[in-house]
Amino acid sequence: MNLDQFIEYRKYLHQHPEVSGNEIETSKHINKILTQLLPEAEIIRVAKVGIIATINGKEKGKNVMFRCELDALPIQEINTFKHKSKTENVSHKCGHDGHMTILLAVADYFNNNKPKKGTLSLLFQPAEENGEGAKAVIKDNAFKALKPDYIFALHNVPGYQKHKIFYKEKTFTPSVISIKVKLIGKTAHAAEPENGINPSYAIAELLQRSKELENHEKKSKSYGIITPIYTKIGSEDHGISAGYGEIDFTMRTWKKISMNNLREKLMNLIIDISLRYNLSYNIDWFQEFSSIENDKKCIQLIAKAAHANKLNHVEKSTPFPWGEDFGLFTEKIPGAMFCLGAGKNTPSLHNPDYDFPDDLIKTGSEMFISIFNTAQE
Repeated sequence: MNLDQFIEYRKYLHQHPEVSGNEIETSKHINKILTQLLPEAEIIRVAKVGIIATINGKEKGKNVMFRCELDALPIQEINTFKHKSKTENVSHKCGHDGHMTILLAVADYFNNNKPKKGTLSLLFQPAEENGEGAKAVIKDNAFKALKPDYIFALHNVPGYQKHKIFYKEKTFTPSVISIKVKLIGKTAHAAEPENGINPSYAIAELLQRSKELENHEKKSKSYGIITPIYTKIGSEDHGISAGYGEIDFTMRTWKKISMNNLREKLMNLIIDISLRYNLSYNIDWFQEFSSIENDKKCIQLIAKAAHANKLNHVEKSTPFPWGEDFGLFTEKIPGAMFCLGAGKNTPSLHNPDYDFPDDLIKTGSEMFISIFNTAQE
């Protein structure tokens, strides 16, 4: 493996990020590299800008799919290195540039070491960050026709020992959903607020009482948190008592049944508060992510791959707390995600100073290569 070549690929992707649903140039660039690395592979489009490259072995075996993400985040980068983002207010702050490069390295390996058995599928998926990409891929007839036996993905995790592998059977990440609550009252003169209906006090109560619905115990099956994300009340016209307000929350639970229960409780709270304050309300649910449910056999393959590559590895006792749309795949196909430690002192994901550690390219690609080979045994 010529690591320097793949580091250059990664840095180029980092310099040219695109947000979810707009990964047009990223897709073109990935397609160009894949065409060079895999001249004999079948390369198809899915979900408009998504790409799947397929390599067939000499003998029939398991169809193993590896998935990475194409999209970046709407975050202004503050790093000053040469490969910093060239796009204002957009940057790769989740490491998807690194994840893509890892699959490119896998492609390069199997072009030079043709699989003796089985089928390898490399999925470059759009729109992970907003939860829409996996949905679109799964609905695509080109994806359905592939019928993978297993599907795997990885994610880098800052704050953990570099190169260490983390996995967990069953629930690996939570179910996540966001909610926007619009409260409609009546504006009035600020000197006569009694003539209007100001949603400020309702929002304040909603913020306080939503905390009572939470269960922060991560080892509990009924774990669930409600995080305030955004609020807007009135305007900066100091002579006007506000008549309209918005508040957004994001909710997380380990299980779907817990999410359904928490949603119902929050809905009842919103209705109760709105009625008492004489407010109309509108509720919008969006950016829903299913929990990743890791398959037992797939976890065994991950553990074997980590052992074969002499990597420290451990099974976590609790899931990671962030959401990932890879969960939709694990509802349909036996699969698993594992995490790759990105270093204890690496800036956190979604931080403006984060950058994917390039030495993880080798570790991640070797893990996928070993998983594929072990799955064919």
